[in-house]
Amino acid sequence: MAGFLVLTAVGEDRPGLVSRLTGWIADRGCNVEDSRMSVLGTEFAFMLLLSGEEAAVAAIASEAAALGEELGLTVVARPSGPPAARAGDDRIPYTVRAVCLDHPGVVHEISHFLARHGINIGDLATRTHQAPITGAPLFSMELTVEVPASLRLPALRRELEALGERLGVDVEIHPVG
Repeated sequence: MAGFLVLTAVGEDRPGLVSRLTGWIADRGCNVEDSRMSVLGTEFAFMLLLSGEEAAVAAIASEAAALGEELGLTVVARPSGPPAARAGDDRIPYTVRAVCLDHPGVVHEISHFLARHGINIGDLATRTHQAPITGAPLFSMELTVEVPASLRLPALRRELEALGERLGVDVEIHPVG
């Protein structure tokens, strides 16, 4: 029977970390089903969904902290399930994009709006960068969300745009694809 595990690794970035971690996983007979990796500031952050025989998954879980010490990372293992739609969910995937002059609270305000409407965030990426001509600090955010089919999209879109106006954020929602 297959087991699933989410492994997270965080620490100072340097070359070879992805190779070391994925080699260690492969040596134990597990597969990387899904993953996200990023460097934030000077820190390496890697999240992976692993699958494998239950004994192999258990070995990774029990050895994760020791690997972290060896690599100078904080490595945490957490049991998970297979990547599948949640039973009974009647949700439609959408992309939400937001751009504005950088200021605190944008992620919170938009995520709070989504949560109030029962919308789950499946993926979130943000970044700050300089505007090409003025050099002003810009903030951009892209989310993949799961909208309950029972929500009326035109009303949701109007409310989201009103929130954007209040925050000084250009925000849009579109079907994935």
